[in-house]
Amino acid sequence: MKISVLGAHNTESENTKYTCFLIDDLVAVDAGALTASLSFKAVSSLEAILLTHEHFDHIRDIPTIAFNLFSQESSLNLVCTSGIKKVITKHLFNKTVYPQYHKFPRSKPTITFCVIRPGGIMKIDDYEIIAIPVHHTRSATGFLVSDGEDKRIFFSSDTGPGFLNNWKYPLPQVIVTEVTMPDRLVAFASQTMHLTPKALADELIKFNQITGRKPNIIVAHRHPAYERELTDELNAIADNLDLHITIAKANTTFEL
Repeated sequence: MKISVLGAHNTESENTKYTCFLIDDLVAVDAGALTASLSFKAVSSLEAILLTHEHFDHIRDIPTIAFNLFSQESSLNLVCTSGIKKVITKHLFNKTVYPQYHKFPRSKPTITFCVIRPGGIMKIDDYEIIAIPVHHTRSATGFLVSDGEDKRIFFSSDTGPGFLNNWKYPLPQVIVTEVTMPDRLVAFASQTMHLTPKALADELIKFNQITGRKPNIIVAHRHPAYERELTDELNAIADNLDLHITIAKANTTFEL
């Protein structure tokens, strides 16, 4: 699998984009940096977008993508929980903010919601998708993506502590997760259900105890104001736990 990092931060500026990933140019994970990163042709080639939760930075580009696809007479699958679908249809595709692209054209709607329950399994082309509950919003899920050749990657997206507890799913070679703020802001991170470097370290220790594995880790959703602190703290954790931790950067790719 080829994983393209389209965005790696939790806010947008001249030099930062919202966290967003692309698998083999076919399946996107979240939609905060798609329209600014992909051509019209690349968007129309997508098979699906996996939406982890309903926060703005993860669903922002959905209306624009729908608009662009409608003009090209193309369509797209959105894989998400029922709670995320409800937010998008109520607040975005509501005939006031944007048209109801999930209802027309009637013969083949531009957007098709593929609702998946937490713990559910779905096939998208050759990929198997498992929606794994995480600790963020009520509707939030991470996605374990397998390519049919025993290669697996888990995208936790935004999550608080405990997301790797009691792991009972196939084992990923790579975990893509978040670390939003440094350890000194642990109280606020816990309140908003995000991770600090130490919280991530605790999760990885638990995961190793449960599975006996140390997967490679890719960290995104960083707040740019804390970039240097996060880098130093994550590097220290990698050294202490003998782990390979990559700090994601936009416009880079890696192979699994």
